[in-house]
Amino acid sequence: MAESFSERMTAKAMWTLVMSLFPMIAAISLVPVVLRHVGNVQYGILQVALGVSGLLAMADMNLGLALTRAIAGAASLERNEEFLSLARVGMAIFLTIGLVLTCCILFAAPWLARHVVNAKGVDAGLAVDTLRLAGFALFPLFLNTYAIGIANGLHRYIVPTAINSANLVTTTVGNALLAINGSSVVQLMLWNAVVSYVAIAVLLSYVGRLSPAGSLRPGYSREQARGLLTFASFSWLGRLSGLVASVGDRLVVSSTLGAAAVPAYAIPMGTLRYFASAAGTLGSSLLPVVAHADARADSKSLRALYIRSARIFATIAVGLPLFAVSGSHILITAWLGPSFSRAAPVMILGGLSVCLTILTMVPSYLVDGLGKPQLTSILRLAQVAAGFVLAVPLLNAWGAAGAAAAFLIPALATVPLFLRLVEARFLGMGAGEAVQEIYLRPALVGSCVVLTGLALERHASFGSLSGAMVFLAILTMAYGILVVLFRPVPLKELRVLSRSFKHLRRPASLDRSVPN
Repeated sequence: MAESFSERMTAKAMWTLVMSLFPMIAAISLVPVVLRHVGNVQYGILQVALGVSGLLAMADMNLGLALTRAIAGAASLERNEEFLSLARVGMAIFLTIGLVLTCCILFAAPWLARHVVNAKGVDAGLAVDTLRLAGFALFPLFLNTYAIGIANGLHRYIVPTAINSANLVTTTVGNALLAINGSSVVQLMLWNAVVSYVAIAVLLSYVGRLSPAGSLRPGYSREQARGLLTFASFSWLGRLSGLVASVGDRLVVSSTLGAAAVPAYAIPMGTLRYFASAAGTLGSSLLPVVAHADARADSKSLRALYIRSARIFATIAVGLPLFAVSGSHILITAWLGPSFSRAAPVMILGGLSVCLTILTMVPSYLVDGLGKPQLTSILRLAQVAAGFVLAVPLLNAWGAAGAAAAFLIPALATVPLFLRLVEARFLGMGAGEAVQEIYLRPALVGSCVVLTGLALERHASFGSLSGAMVFLAILTMAYGILVVLFRPVPLKELRVLSRSFKHLRRPASLDRSVPN
């Protein structure tokens, strides 16, 4: 029997998840090399510069998500002219925003170097040049969001993910080689910018091949621009939580404790966020499928899709980041050295935060696909506001771990309420049914993983790098055994991956891009 459309989308999404793991592996392996050769202060400047560019990237107003939803509708009805018009309007908007903000960061770099970087004992010119190069790399970041929005709308996840993964791996490896050869943080940032421009050129070429006309150029339609901006303006508010998670916390740590304190926070948190990023790549396939089911008023399929996806994400949530929770001291000491043992609490709190983030992905994509992004925005804005209120006093009291705690506490309070609201309002699921169908078995697996890791850490010595590898191997085997025993995800879901090689094919034209 031929695979269903849902299974095909799951297979493609799983392959994007697999490819997203390569940058994480490269970062885990090579970040300590960069840190050791450039030092805490220069590495902190690099992280803050990337954080500033990430902050400005939020000005895309989440247009990528709006474009994905609009493109999915045009593709499902084979409206080629509507697709071309949407793609051209989207390109015009992204080009305009990118050019304006690139100029802003180039002119504001001296002010940012004085008031945000807080790099004591370092030539101010070094921070200014690094920030300006971060601005130079901001432009391809906007075009990348545009290209990914179109590709996701056409259910083309694999090639864009492969290009972005190759970009991140190349950047990470190059940073390590440059640091070993004595390069400064400015040269590292220049390398990042050059690789970003090459990657976006390749990605735009690929997206152009998906277009019926074979190429894309900027254009304008008042009605379509208004539609994209209206949806995007609501969903963009929700992305402020992403700002806090990946950018704002580093800026708060730097301005409060100094740039030298940033690595102890940014390295474990940045590594953990690779898990959330990879899971987000997997979940990106949900939005156009939800929009399709909603257009057909197919509530039965929508409910089945939610349960199926939520099981997978709950299993990921408890399986991956909680490794860091149960073995934080072992992993940090073996990875970064004994001097970074103070980062272990950051890893514990960050692991819990990532778990909650992954749990909210399926309901967030569901709500966005149904055209109600304001609900997700309310959740995330509440977390942002509470996190900022708590950040400075907790930083002064607990150091870098205080920032992780500041953004974890609001999530603990709001995520269960958000899950209950979505499941009850849009799917008609009772609390007991949701726990039994989705969360009970993953929770048992996660609890056993944590207890196993804590027992190993207490009763055995894994202080060396080889010992940490043994620790991870034992914990991985324990996780696999628990998944087999409790079966939080049905085995048929896992078999989809083994049958998905045939979906790695050359992209079809628009009218064949979405299977019936």
